Amino acid sequence: MSGKTSRRDFVKTAAAGIVGFGVGAGVGYGASQMMAPPTGVAPTVTKTVELGKTPRGVPKEPIKIGIVSWFTGPSTMVGEACYGGARFAADEINKAGGILGRKIEVLKRDCGTPEVTVDAVRRFVLEDKVDLMGGDVGGSNCNAIVPHIEQLKVPFFFQCSTTVKEVEELDPNPLYVFRTGEQNLAEPNVAAQLIVREFPNAKRIAGINPDYVYGREAMMYTMKALNKLAPHMESVLETWPPLGATDFSSHITAVLDAKPDVVITACWGGDFVTFAKQATAYGLFQKTNVVSILGSMALNSLTKDIVPPGVWMLQRDYYFEAPPHNLYPLNKWFVETYRKRENKFPEFDVMQIFSGIFAYKQAVERVYAATGSYPENEEICRAIQNSQVVSPAGHRVITSDGQFINPLPYGKTWHDPKYPIATIDPKTLGFIMPEYVYNPKSLPPVLQYPLGTGMKYSDWIASW
Repeated sequence: MSGKTSRRDFVKTAAAGIVGFGVGAGVGYGASQMMAPPTGVAPTVTKTVELGKTPRGVPKEPIKIGIVSWFTGPSTMVGEACYGGARFAADEINKAGGILGRKIEVLKRDCGTPEVTVDAVRRFVLEDKVDLMGGDVGGSNCNAIVPHIEQLKVPFFFQCSTTVKEVEELDPNPLYVFRTGEQNLAEPNVAAQLIVREFPNAKRIAGINPDYVYGREAMMYTMKALNKLAPHMESVLETWPPLGATDFSSHITAVLDAKPDVVITACWGGDFVTFAKQATAYGLFQKTNVVSILGSMALNSLTKDIVPPGVWMLQRDYYFEAPPHNLYPLNKWFVETYRKRENKFPEFDVMQIFSGIFAYKQAVERVYAATGSYPENEEICRAIQNSQVVSPAGHRVITSDGQFINPLPYGKTWHDPKYPIATIDPKTLGFIMPEYVYNPKSLPPVLQYPLGTGMKYSDWIASW
């Protein structure tokens, strides 16, 4: 570098190249171990420093990760998944010496209303002095805290909470905001393509979706896609139970009365469990076809008595049996180790925060190796952008606007005798590739369509 080039300028322009697509070193696992570890041997975190020693110029204080999510109420399962995944990643990294010798501590705060969630984020940064944050907070809370994250200049890894408004309007060119879960705008597209393929003769579509930004977007964009892919399909009824509803009976009976060919539901977490119990009692799953956009978030609560075989379920960007364990030993290790730790199977929230923390680790180590001094938050974030990280879901590309991308699994439920919960029938397990569901603006150049970038999601669908 010339004397006129500052370290900050260098990292701004070169950080992506530093991380690039180097999968082996720095990602947290040795490449050879990741792709094919010896039988019975778990992948191990790469030791970048000798245990107990800190490289020169690296702070001695621990790295603090703050998890903001639901830790009370019906959606506690969501918060515990985010928190459990963060602790899992932290423990694996700490066992190998930390990040450049710095150990990781994981803290948590409850979210709630947008005001409560904003307060939790600000207190994490201003009082707890966290180095990074993460969590699944829901669409409305996501929209509320995004401006504060960019102002506070501390990276935040969202799991799932990625509304179209957040992506297109509130923070279209983020620096400190990362989305380790798929965007909300991808799921309706997957649902629409699945409906057209599996139910080509369907005409009447109904929806039971939570009455807030995510539920509204899920139904609206599914119908926008269906209007282009299958114009003969129409929405005959859309019902909107409140978030946190305990009684879905009026919504279920209204839908049954409408006699739809397919029912779309974006209920999630505890709401989907409540919905599924009541839907089973009313025979909804037997009387019509149901496509669940986000019910898989409640994976460990989907017992066989409430979820019958034959329900099509999207799995966001990770399902614990995909990639298959016999083909991808890292996922086998991840599932088995997490199950021993938490006595349950890892939901996609677990994988999302796990991969986000390893992407953070990778960026810190690569920038330090290139510059010789510990990076600032801006440098870390720029190094995460335009990179990729190896995860239990496979190789995840990270775009210039902080979106983690990989194939999207889906399938039809069945009752496998080896599991206590309803799982996906391997005969129906499939994947939709990102380039078929994401607006080209959200994709790295290698996946972009010829029509270019910059258009809004609605305009992209309209251009089909």
